Formats: sequence, structure tokens, C-alpha cells
Amino acid sequence: MGAFENKRSFYSVDSIKFVIKQLIEKDIEPGIYHVADDDAFSTNELIKLISIAQDRTSKIWRLPKKLISLSARLGDFLHLPLNSERVNKFN
Repeated sequence: MGAFENKRSFYSVDSIKFVIKQLIEKDIEPGIYHVADDDAFSTNELIKLISIAQDRTSKIWRLPKKLISLSARLGDFLHLPLNSERVNKFN
């Protein structure tokens, strides 16, 4: 699904440790907190980074979005894993 440049937030173990330490040591109001590192990565960037770390080449197919959307509609009708709901998550 290389045609989609979806960004995802990630967080490192160090970030989690920092947040837990702050929650334990400081008087922080209860609530829901979104913890993430500063940079967001697209799935394509993540695949490239993993490939570099493993000293391999990445294979990202950049099929046209229209072709993928048409295939997803067919997946809706035939109850296949590639369907409109999943394609919408790529954006």
C-alpha cells in the first residue's frame, strides 16, 4: 500500500519510563494522556528503517489508490480481508 502516506505516532521505552516516573513522583491530575514521541512516521518510512536495520532492501508496491479502492469495494461484496473499512484506515 505504498501509495498511501499514512502517519503514525510511536513512542519509545524511554518515553514510557519518563511518563510513569512523572506520574509516580509528581502530583499530576488524573486523566487520559496521549503519549508519543515528537516525530510521526509513515508506514513506508517505517518499512525502510526496518529494512536498513536488517541490511535488506524494502519492497514497497505503489499501486494506484483508485485500483486499491476498487479492489476494496470488491472485498466489501465478497467479504475479503481487503475492504473499504481497512483502506480508510490507511489515510
